Amino acid sequence: MNRKVDEGKDGFIALGRISRPHGIKGEVQVYPYSGPESIAGLREIHLRLKSSSLITCKVLRSRIKGPKAVIMSLDGITDRDKAEELRETEILVPRRSLTKSEGEYFWYELEGLEVVTQDGRSLGVIRQIIETGANDVIVVQGPAGEVLLPVIEEVIKQVDIKRKICTVEPLPGLLEIYDL
Repeated sequence: MNRKVDEGKDGFIALGRISRPHGIKGEVQVYPYSGPESIAGLREIHLRLKSSSLITCKVLRSRIKGPKAVIMSLDGITDRDKAEELRETEILVPRRSLTKSEGEYFWYELEGLEVVTQDGRSLGVIRQIIETGANDVIVVQGPAGEVLLPVIEEVIKQVDIKRKICTVEPLPGLLEIYDL
């Protein structure tokens, strides 16, 4: 399952944000919302500036710097001051350019789905997805308040985007924590 990817109203998907300059030659450090490999291979990106306008940038070079960072060199950004101006700028790509494999979903597709157990009991609606490192966790808001479910094959049994339903089989004892 892919990690956080927000759908923009303008047909773009946010894949990450520039967190800070890196070095003195205009490189930027990028925090990817998904794994770093989702951004490291891009050759062109769109930046949503603080003014909300979009600009297109050619990526000259990129390299992965650990599990939570990518270092990028962008065309026209040649010094630290120019890189600093891009701090907290979102990196976007056209939605149509993204691909996913069978059984993969973007976070924005899951938020708002009704969560039901295999025996048909409604637990509520997915309000948030949390990246924990080991596996993602869905936050379900329902009659019992917040219910946290790990995003693992043993729990998530089926996702039906068209019907807006996520069918789950909670681990033994998990729902008892929530008095369900």
